[in-house]
Amino acid sequence: MGKKPLNALRPKLIFVPISVEVRREGEPSPRWLVTLQRSDTNQSLANFYDGGPNPQYLSRAVIYREVLAQAYEYSEPRLGMSRWPTLSETANHLLFNLTESDGGNQVPTVDARLKAAATVDSVWASRETVIVERMDDGQWRVAGYGRTPDDGLGDIDLKVTTSGTVYAIALDDFGVTFVPGLAVAVNDRVRPAVFGGWVYEVTEPGELPATEPEWWPAVGENPSRPLGTARAIAVRYFRPLAHGPVPVERI
Repeated sequence: MGKKPLNALRPKLIFVPISVEVRREGEPSPRWLVTLQRSDTNQSLANFYDGGPNPQYLSRAVIYREVLAQAYEYSEPRLGMSRWPTLSETANHLLFNLTESDGGNQVPTVDARLKAAATVDSVWASRETVIVERMDDGQWRVAGYGRTPDDGLGDIDLKVTTSGTVYAIALDDFGVTFVPGLAVAVNDRVRPAVFGGWVYEVTEPGELPATEPEWWPAVGENPSRPLGTARAIAVRYFRPLAHGPVPVERI
């Protein structure tokens, strides 16, 4: 008889460990309570409290769905907050950080770092990069942003939750809409009032013309052309490019 695959020999877990952590102003709380219940039926799933069992084991049948998690911190003045996470085997630790400044609803985060790079036509390029996170309650937040270096990988500092999913979006410079007589400097970008896929990068400073010119595409060696008293070249605009989920290094 052939051997069974290793994963076939492992029993499927009927229960999944769920743990919670409560902080106040970033410090561990000495007195707290967290309740979990189904958000659709209000069925009670678990109660956590300081000194009580933590983690607790919930049936797989009651997770993998949205739950209502409510945290209470009993130091004076008392604080509370609610979240609607979706629990799973990988999203099974809930961290609450209650603060007085915002009524206790601050999203608890940890420091993290993402290595990012951008290329244009297979050449390293510096691009603004925005990092967004889908939290375990289904809501979105900006976790950080920065600019990639023009010679390879660079670090972007982030603030992320402990169980969210992170995505990176690289953005090209869309420039400013044409304004008659606007003073422009080298490397500024101008785009037509009716965008046609090209933006115009200033190579010599000056002022834009009094009326919008007849715009041109990049042709051949793409020499600069007059743009009022300035000069500019046509540059292809690249739409935002997104990747994800992407791994981050939690610090």
